[in-house]
Amino acid sequence: MIHPESDTVKKDTTFTYTAEATGGVAPYVYSVEEISHTSGTTVLVNDETITWTDLSTGDQLVFRVTVTDDGGTGDELSALFTINVTNSGK
Repeated sequence: MIHPESDTVKKDTTFTYTAEATGGVAPYVYSVEEISHTSGTTVLVNDETITWTDLSTGDQLVFRVTVTDDGGTGDELSALFTINVTNSGK
């Protein structure tokens, strides 16, 4: 299972998501891929972490997290996340 951190964030903040999985067989191999983001915002991706800055109300980030476990079968789980910026997000 891939655990999301949030689906909304507050404007004028920085959003950081670090992939965390449970189940399967550790260790896990993570991949975070930025799919789309609002023009004028900045997205940095590094292995299992994505950071999004310069946020304003109405901005949106879509990214995919893929986790592969070390169970010898190459089991893989992928999830798509959509994060929206609001005036009073988390």
